[in-house]
Amino acid sequence: MNGKLPQKYKKLFLVTLVAVIVYVVLKFLLPLVLPFVFAYFICRLLYPAALWLSKKLHVPKTLSSVVLVGGLALGIMAGTGGGIWYLVKQTGRLAQDMDRAGQWLDQMWQKLCGLIASLAGRSQELVYSSMCQWGENFMNMIREKLPEAAAGLAVGAAKGIGTFFIIFVVAIVGAILLMKNKERISRQLSENLFAREITSLTSRICQTSAGFFKCQIIIITVIAVILSAGLKLAGSSYSVLLGIMIAVLDALPVIGSGTILLPWAAAVFLSGRYLFGVILIILYILCTLVREFLEPRLMGNNLGINEFYMLMATFTGLSLFGVWGIFLGPLGMVMILEILRQLEAYYDDARGK
Repeated sequence: MNGKLPQKYKKLFLVTLVAVIVYVVLKFLLPLVLPFVFAYFICRLLYPAALWLSKKLHVPKTLSSVVLVGGLALGIMAGTGGGIWYLVKQTGRLAQDMDRAGQWLDQMWQKLCGLIASLAGRSQELVYSSMCQWGENFMNMIREKLPEAAAGLAVGAAKGIGTFFIIFVVAIVGAILLMKNKERISRQLSENLFAREITSLTSRICQTSAGFFKCQIIIITVIAVILSAGLKLAGSSYSVLLGIMIAVLDALPVIGSGTILLPWAAAVFLSGRYLFGVILIILYILCTLVREFLEPRLMGNNLGINEFYMLMATFTGLSLFGVWGIFLGPLGMVMILEILRQLEAYYDDARGK
């Protein structure tokens, strides 16, 4: 018993140390190397095609790499630009309809007051005046905070666009250089003292993180398509914008699509638009079923990790890294598990010798 305690403490210390190191890497080091991570994935994606194109057309590998990476960059820029333009148009429509939305909310407010008055056995005027005071205070607070929040969002969006552009350009140039020198870099890595450990660790992390991102992108895309089609069928003028926003919220643990769709459905029922309310409830059920069906299969097949642990990792990532924790939490868990596995294999080999 006494002999086992120190070993347990050593393992606990090791797990804690690895977790702290992974946190520091994701929090501080990853933003510095992010362009080169993207460059590595682009290289893995396009390098076989660049080799084939070089041999087929008898052109230098550098030229085929430039053509393929440049084509990918142009495709991403065109798709992103077109998507942003379309979403901006829908945002403009939403802004134009804000007055009508305000009138609709006022009607909903009056109906809610009437419902509360009938349940409480009080006059609607008394309930309405009491709740109006609360509502007026709430709206005044929003008016005070809204310009500051809008300015903060605008500054944040400008910084985000600038950062994305820099990362994108560096990643494209890095991918071309990496594809050009891939054989030499691979040879140098194979001669490294820790080549086996580095190769095993990075390949497992890349495989798992790529599987996780692929899983999330597939689920978010499917849910966004369902929501956009359903809202378009219901007559919404900005169905794609709302569909994407709700699909992204659906990926967040605890929050989900129900935080938008269910209150929206309740408000629509109060206004007497029963068909629209039924459509919103059906969309919520479909979103839930799609996530429940796809997530265990895609996550399990690609990651081999229990979905309960994945939920824990995602929630922890959100607490530590904010919105990006949706991705960084599971990635951090994979890194911790893989590093511990490598260390255990190393210690087992050392004991065997």
